[in-house]
Amino acid sequence: MRAICPQLGFKSADVYYCRKKRYYGETKYPFFKMISFAWNGISSFSVVPLRLSGVLGAMALIVTAILTISTLGEYVAGNTIPGWTSLMIVILFFSSVQLICIAVLGEYLGKIFTETKRRPRYIIEEKI
Repeated sequence: MRAICPQLGFKSADVYYCRKKRYYGETKYPFFKMISFAWNGISSFSVVPLRLSGVLGAMALIVTAILTISTLGEYVAGNTIPGWTSLMIVILFFSSVQLICIAVLGEYLGKIFTETKRRPRYIIEEKI
């Protein structure tokens, strides 16, 4: 709610007040419940968590390329156990490919998610 209200485009203002100490009872929002509330706000309002897998996939692909060169160098130097080099390269490559595939699916899900909200692209403030 805190993120969606300013996006609607209506006039808003800040109201400052001095909050007094709670004398009776306990808060109904302990730390972990507030973290859960924040995560729900982030994940239900934005497609950024879906796009994060794409960034992680790209970074994993870069790390895979670097480690492939490194493991091939170790293989040429003879410092590896037989089969280790090919196993590492295959695991790293397919892990990064999986993350990139999840990112592609995430983009589709994000577009569907945005479209199902059926929010207007703009709000007409006044007709003349």
